[in-house]
Amino acid sequence: MAQSISQEAIGATGLPGATAASRHAGATASGAPTTGTFAVGDYIIDQTGKIYVCTVAGTPGTWVQTGGGTYAPGTTVSSFISANVSMPTVGVFYNITSVTVTAGTWLIFYEGVFTNGGTTMGYDLWIGTSSASSTGIIQSISGYSASNWPAFANGFYSYVASTTTTIYLNASPQTTGSFRANFSYGQSITGVNNTGITAVRTA
Repeated sequence: MAQSISQEAIGATGLPGATAASRHAGATASGAPTTGTFAVGDYIIDQTGKIYVCTVAGTPGTWVQTGGGTYAPGTTVSSFISANVSMPTVGVFYNITSVTVTAGTWLIFYEGVFTNGGTTMGYDLWIGTSSASSTGIIQSISGYSASNWPAFANGFYSYVASTTTTIYLNASPQTTGSFRANFSYGQSITGVNNTGITAVRTA
């Protein structure tokens, strides 16, 4: 007959050279614990395969993701639109694309090519932690063109994620038009990957 062991936490004294306190404190469905009191060195494994370690004791303490999905420095994640994103209504917030990053420090690059059929065009473009909203802005840039050429925008920002976070590329048009998946006009940008977001982990 199968047997089970029930215990609040399982502690290990450690081998010589690794004697600091450590306890396997259980598991969560997803993410670090949000309730309960924990000590430094407690660790849990969530049911998505990620490992979290308590680095500051408390209720629930401060937790750092250490494995099962953690990206190493130099890792790059990116998303570029494969079809034009139309923005038919002035003043409305539109999500263009997004990337998901794990806990760590990331250098986030974003770029966009905006066009319309008129002689002037403009938009507000930003990256943030909220989709299609003016809240959660991390970095913003406005683009404007007084001719029939496209309006170009790009920028970058260093962002520290304390947990797995989705970073969104959002826009709000000042004139109707669309962000382009690719663009060819005279000697301007051609090909693909004209509008999108790239995140590179630096630490």
